[in-house]
Amino acid sequence: MKGFRQAGGRPQKQDPYGDVKCLYQAAWSYGPDAALSQGHLKEKLLWLLAADTAARPSDLWKLSNTPKGRHRQIQWMPDGVQIRYFWPKEVDPGSSRSNSSSVYFSKWVKVHNTNIPGISTPQCLREFMRRTDEPELYQQEFISEIQLSAQPMFYARLKDGKYQRASIDHISNVISSGLKWANMRGMTPKSIRGASPSKIIQLCPSSEAAALALGRWTTPKTFYNHYQGPVHQCPTDVKKLRSANPQQILRYGFTAPTPTGVTVAEYMRPPDHWIGSDFTGFGKVISFSDGLYTVQKGRISRELLHWDFMRELGRYRK
Repeated sequence: MKGFRQAGGRPQKQDPYGDVKCLYQAAWSYGPDAALSQGHLKEKLLWLLAADTAARPSDLWKLSNTPKGRHRQIQWMPDGVQIRYFWPKEVDPGSSRSNSSSVYFSKWVKVHNTNIPGISTPQCLREFMRRTDEPELYQQEFISEIQLSAQPMFYARLKDGKYQRASIDHISNVISSGLKWANMRGMTPKSIRGASPSKIIQLCPSSEAAALALGRWTTPKTFYNHYQGPVHQCPTDVKKLRSANPQQILRYGFTAPTPTGVTVAEYMRPPDHWIGSDFTGFGKVISFSDGLYTVQKGRISRELLHWDFMRELGRYRK
């Protein structure tokens, strides 16, 4: 009965999706990667990967921090990174599906660099992997299908001195919080899987093949019948939009909101730029550690996250 699916009637028409540009804007508002704690960087990376690779929480749960070897899931490229998710149902070895494989991984999904500062997924992934490159702190997981132990990409609680692999529910909850922050009502982590390819095809029909490659679909009909839908307030077939970079297409319509009085360039400056700055009436930035700026005014010191620091700086300048 493996692979059995309950028979159903004709697929229902998909309700309009929210535009994933809103999720990118929520990720952007976190600030530059260098200004984030490791926990916030993980949240930001999950939002970006979900949108940029049309990934389900279960796909992200199976992603390992393995950039080397025959079973690697991360492969760096000059213009981005390639990722392959572990054994999605679409590539069950031995199946008759058109994209089945003799290995336990999907085809490589390329994630291109993008030109909007702060939300380039390859850069965020590289920074996150750099910070988690301490194998002694992270619990290894044995993957029976490939007879290999590997460090999961995403972790959650600390147990016996090591961070444990995050659950699917944890990953889903993190992405749900991003959707809520982005005000994408009615969207779920699973619906991003249809929303991203739908936006690419709606904006740029000539990029249909690239859109379908993101989702690693069983056949194109699977996407058309069950996942494709209109994207709310997103134009159709923008004639001037021609791009071989699907991640850049997904960022179409993106705006970079900043607090009043703060420019985009200032918002994206790393913490080192602000340490030592003294703003009369606001305070002096005396240090930065683990995602927190310490601002001292007289005998009173405050610890502020990046977005709070920027908001307070904007208020001071009024």
